[in-house]
This record gives sequence, C-alpha cells and structure tokens, in this order.
Amino acid sequence: MKRIFLLAALWAPAVFAQESVTFSLSYQPSSVYQISHEIDADNVLSFAGDHSQLPEKLKGRIPLSFKMRKYKNTEIVTGGVSENGGYPIKLSVTSDTTYAGINGSPLKQVSDSSKSARGLTVDGVISSDGQFDITAVSGSKVKKSDEQLIKSIFEQLSALKAFEGKTVSVGEVLSLETPIKIQVPTIGIMDYQIDIDYKLESIEQGMASFRPDYKLKIASNIKGQSIAVDGKGQGILTYDIENQLTSENSSTIELQMDIPTHFGVFNFSSVAKSTSSTSRERIPLSTLHIQE
Repeated sequence: MKRIFLLAALWAPAVFAQESVTFSLSYQPSSVYQISHEIDADNVLSFAGDHSQLPEKLKGRIPLSFKMRKYKNTEIVTGGVSENGGYPIKLSVTSDTTYAGINGSPLKQVSDSSKSARGLTVDGVISSDGQFDITAVSGSKVKKSDEQLIKSIFEQLSALKAFEGKTVSVGEVLSLETPIKIQVPTIGIMDYQIDIDYKLESIEQGMASFRPDYKLKIASNIKGQSIAVDGKGQGILTYDIENQLTSENSSTIELQMDIPTHFGVFNFSSVAKSTSSTSRERIPLSTLHIQE
C-alpha cells in the first residue's frame, strides 16, 4: 500500500501539470526591471538595369551592403500602491549604442547623439485600471510632445497587449497582425505588416514557451510601384507567468524585396536578428527612491 501511495505522489506533478496560461502583461508595483535589447541586421541593396541612371550616390557602389548592430539597456522602477490604487513608474535608458558599417568596412560607433535615447528619463503614473500617464520627461532630445513614442517604450511588448486576458492551451496558436516600418536605403520608409502565429509549446516551472512564426506582407507601395515581398522568420518567446513579463523574446526574420523603377529593378535583402530579455526584482518600499 505504501508503494502505491509513493507512485501516486511521483506521478501527481505530471498528471496535474499546467496545460494553459492566461496572458497578463504589466509592470508590477514595488519592483525594478532590467531590460536589454540587441538588434543585429545585415542588409544588401543590388540593382539590375541601366546603371547610368542610378542616383549619383549609388553609382559605383552597387551592390551596397550595410551592417548594423544596436545595444540598448533600460531600467524601470515602480513605487508602492497609493490609496487610489495607482503607483508611480520611472523609466531610464541607461545605454543606447549603434554600430554601423558599409560595404565590408569595420563597424564603427554612430556618433550622432540625436539617434541615441541614452539619458532619456520618463516619469509617469500607472492608474488602478492599468493606464499609463506621463508626468515628466528629461535628459534626452526626445520632445515631450512625442508622447505616443514614449508610451510605446513603456508599454512592454505593446503588440502582445492584444492577448491581454486571453487563455491559450499547449498546442494552440494565438495570431497577431503587427504594422511595422522598414528603412530601405535610397528608397525611403516602407509600411508593412507582419502576421505572427504564437504556438504554445510547453509550460514548465512557471514559464510558458511559445514558438512564433513570422510572415511579412506589404501594406503600402512607394510612388505607386508594385513591390514584390517575401518575408518570413521564427523566434522564441518565454512568458514568465508569476512576474507577468516576457523574460526572453528573440527572432530572426529574412526579407527579400524587389522594387521596380523605369530604368531597372532594385533588390533589397535583409536578415535581422532581435533579442530582448527582461528581469524583475521585488524591492522593499523602504529602499525605493521614486517620487510619488
């Protein structure tokens, strides 16, 4: 009989293993978050057609390869809950460095400080219903009028907010459509849409592991031209159930794009790798230094 009870105890964790998870992404009170983000992009622009009609800055430089590496670290500190149910939150970009290289040249740090958010500090309040309001912005060239940009920094994985409150079981898929903008050298900024299918593969030790599958399609043309796009990718997303955050989010997306002109066709190819991680530390109220 004792052996039967022992076997039952050993099997219990497997029998009652968690099989579903409900999304709830938020910054919790009385906490310090450390967020790191790294982007590694390799781009190539080539051309088939009449080279004599190329823009002067491209003549003799096609194919043009462009490599970019970006490293960014952000700290977010939240205070204790007030009587009205809200609590203060402070974001500080502690580092934001970009390196770039053209046509095989060694990567060099981009010296233009206007392209870096380092030193940006944003104070705000999270209300009892989870809404975020900015109260102060300092230490950066970002204008306070750019509130939507600043809010997007605060809203952790804002695209995933579409899943807020949704429950998914192991083996099921959550689908999401996300608009993005891509800077194509000499062409301009192009609007696209990424369709992402997040498949929940497992839930172990309080971590839900998703396997995102990316498909990219064009959302607008440039100068009325019909542009052929082939974009796809895969990634890994780990959701920390207790801390309500994505502890890991990585992706590799490959893109091929043909852009016709009256004198030939440009081809733009890109491989972009993105990795971000988030950690949370609960802090006693007595040690928090954040204005209410």
